[in-house]
Amino acid sequence: MTPPASTEGTSLSEGETASSMDLPLREAVGGSDAVRPGRSPSRDRVKTQEAAGPSAPEAVVLSVRVALGRDEDELDELATRLADQLGALIGVAIRRGGEPTHVGPGGLDVVFLDDDHASAAGRAVIAARESIALTEGMSGDAPGRLPAASCGLEAGRIALATAQGHRVGAGAPFEVARRLATEPGQLVAGPLVAARLARTAILVPVNGPEGAMRVLGPRAGLERLFTTSVGRMPLPFTGRDAELKDVADAARECLRSATPAHVAITGGAGVGTSRFLAEFAARLGRDVPNLAVLGAVVPPTDGGDLDALVHMLAADARVRPEDGPETVERRFERWLSRLVISDADASSAPTHALAAMTLHGAFRVSARERNDALGLALSGLARRSPVLLAFDGATTLAGLRPVLAAFASSALPIVFASAGRRQLVSEPDSAPLRRHLELELTPLDAKRAESLVRSALAAAEDVPRWLVREVTRLSDGLPLVVDLALTALEADGVIDTRSRPWRISAAPVELGTPSSLDWLSLATLRRLSLREQRAIDAATVLGTGITPEAMAAMGIADAATRLDGLVDVGVFTRGSDQTWLPARPALMAAAFRALSPRRARRLHRAAAEWLVQSSRGERALSQIARHYALAGDDAAALPYAERAAARAAETPRLTDAVERCRIAATLAERAHQRDPTAASLERAADADVRLAGQLLRAGQLDPASALAKARMDEAASPRIRSAAAVVLGWADEHRGRLDDASAAFDVGRLQGADRATRTVALQGLAAVAVKRGEHDDALAYLDEARQSTPDGDGAELARLRSTTSRLEGHAHLRAGRFDAAEAAYVASRVHAVAGGAAEEEVDALNGRAALHYFAGDLERAEAAFREALHAAERWDLVHVEGYILTNLGEVTLKRGDGDGATKTLRVALARHEALGNDEGVAESQRLLAEAALAAGDLATAREWATAARASAERVGAAQLVAEAARVTRMLEGG
Repeated sequence: MTPPASTEGTSLSEGETASSMDLPLREAVGGSDAVRPGRSPSRDRVKTQEAAGPSAPEAVVLSVRVALGRDEDELDELATRLADQLGALIGVAIRRGGEPTHVGPGGLDVVFLDDDHASAAGRAVIAARESIALTEGMSGDAPGRLPAASCGLEAGRIALATAQGHRVGAGAPFEVARRLATEPGQLVAGPLVAARLARTAILVPVNGPEGAMRVLGPRAGLERLFTTSVGRMPLPFTGRDAELKDVADAARECLRSATPAHVAITGGAGVGTSRFLAEFAARLGRDVPNLAVLGAVVPPTDGGDLDALVHMLAADARVRPEDGPETVERRFERWLSRLVISDADASSAPTHALAAMTLHGAFRVSARERNDALGLALSGLARRSPVLLAFDGATTLAGLRPVLAAFASSALPIVFASAGRRQLVSEPDSAPLRRHLELELTPLDAKRAESLVRSALAAAEDVPRWLVREVTRLSDGLPLVVDLALTALEADGVIDTRSRPWRISAAPVELGTPSSLDWLSLATLRRLSLREQRAIDAATVLGTGITPEAMAAMGIADAATRLDGLVDVGVFTRGSDQTWLPARPALMAAAFRALSPRRARRLHRAAAEWLVQSSRGERALSQIARHYALAGDDAAALPYAERAAARAAETPRLTDAVERCRIAATLAERAHQRDPTAASLERAADADVRLAGQLLRAGQLDPASALAKARMDEAASPRIRSAAAVVLGWADEHRGRLDDASAAFDVGRLQGADRATRTVALQGLAAVAVKRGEHDDALAYLDEARQSTPDGDGAELARLRSTTSRLEGHAHLRAGRFDAAEAAYVASRVHAVAGGAAEEEVDALNGRAALHYFAGDLERAEAAFREALHAAERWDLVHVEGYILTNLGEVTLKRGDGDGATKTLRVALARHEALGNDEGVAESQRLLAEAALAAGDLATAREWATAARASAERVGAAQLVAEAARVTRMLEGG
């Protein structure tokens, strides 16, 4: 490790090469960056499917009318009978996700109400009995096929449920049910019952009488929004019992010892990660007394895991969808006051942040406010009782890493569990926690798959061997395919579930093709009506943000009803805040492929116009540009693409930033080809330079250099030439081509059309001088940069001043002037904090940590690098974490902890590889080779050294190649 000559995100190893700059449109073009592993854009989910309801649902009241005024014993006896029936009904409804049970051709609303018309004594008796029935029904065995019921209290009479009933289209229970705006399959408790269920069930507010709540499921289990079923019977949990026991036992021990842990359930499409997570939550809920289980499905969007966490907390705080800002804040204030330890903790800031995130999304507040509020809330929950937070759809909990970091040294009984598609090794993303447990599910073997098929068909008296064989063959060991195949056979009449026992056709049926999921998806689409297919087409184009309003804007009539119908057939699941999420990615992909080009263009235009008109317009610039472009309207897409690209530096994921700029550059180039004018050429050149800057941030030096050089040679505008020259200069500086870098920076300094660009060019010249050992020249360039910096107090100017001070610290450090270097790093951090520049603040911490390293104080260096790492995680600066981890690994190696260094460097390598950052990859691989060499593992050391040299040669940085060659020579000598 040699003293740093550059800026943020740099490895401080020998020959470190990263720097920072600002283009006119705020591109922070600095050191190579790394992002943590992202979520899969598509997730298979296995959740409880609601049975299809009628096109015009009507309430069905199964009633015994009992006049008030009977003696207490008789009323108690009747209430006991009611409790038994309601317990069975609620148990069925909850285990089946609140689905209605069919009576004849129609569906049923499951609505349990109470009101003020009955006497206080009658309400108390019934509420108590219903509460007992609910808790018993949640844990009891599923009874046979029972009708659901609407049960309410009429004025002067009590409507009770019995096993025999009749349809009524009028009366108080029916009217109250309609007033609640319940949908088929919803289970609703009135205020009296809901108040007694708050600790035992997961409740969500509904539109209707004050206090009425929808019952999602028992609090000791996980909210399961979707699981397909055959004959209204969910697919049994078969074949994973041993794995479930091992994971549950380990998690229970973590809770017992107050060790924060992350449990990651991973696997490919269809293996049953969602179902396993639900069973894991249920098992842990039974084994751990007073365990609070909060669960949610993670939306497939950036920050989805954060939004899911906020949704969990809002549900626990009894926040209702219809609540206004003041009401939401008041509910969180009361909720926090019951959780926190001191009045100081219960300040207005966390309350305000939680309310804002609930109403507008997790990224509506600053990173510091978000992390403080979520950390306070989670700590309070864990102090109240053991907590399990279950995220269905997330594997690595990427967005939660800053929150998880707060629990690194805590002793709290809290477990974060996630289930989803395996993308990258999950361990790097749970590094802040003290314990990480991971289970990768694989397809079932033939024996277990056959057992699963037989268990699913247990309601049939005689199961033909051909059916078991065909479904087992088709499934290829995937529980999801077993479920969907049996559902398809039920829909086709091969399995008749209307009788007990089920009847199964004796004629063998040839099932599917080798592409099981594709076959099932296409078969499902063919069974849908034309209106349902059109709704799916619109949803596939929208991708995310599927709401009735968005669907209506795309020409889907009666969108809410249509979406609910598609929930019934398992295409969508219900999300939070009146959104719907795709439940079967394979089906959505098949629908998208089947979409005609003409209809696709029309839907993309409608989607773009909806986003422009809605409140999401400013938050969805890149989506609007994409929709307009796919609609064939480049002219409409280009302004939105340019605005999205101008904000690219604000996104924490560099792959997203690069993609935004790439779209803008492509559209600008098309516009120039259609109308080749000087103005269109400058617009295209500007977009290309912006793209080059983001490619440089992402460590993609070759394409960044090529693009910047082409524009520098072609552009007539001094502004474009100077901006391109600065990008090219930093790319050459990264590679160690100091003469070329100096020449490029000179172009930026002399031709810079504005003071900010000239300042960044001077900073680049200073970085080159530091690497050459010309420390006085570097300080002279930095003095000139200070004079060139525009006057003002904005965040951009604070970043420029912070970078100048940090480079001054690097120059003093190289010259051995440690006191002056520390003062410069402190000044850099002060400027960064003053301007709210989190990235610059972390870079200053990173430089100060390097100072301790070169001063020979390895213990303080390690502590300082960890402080910088935690700050990067806190501010969600994913693009600098990889280099800080690389530095930390090198310090750990120098301290003699080879195993610890190897673990840290592997995490750093995963960060760099996730971004495609060859520079960071080469540095991490070289250090891994040195760690293996120190441990005497020559074979592993040679593998890492060979990989490091190949990566260094791809980057083209002379210093990296020299360092890799040095390690190779050490191995040859050994």
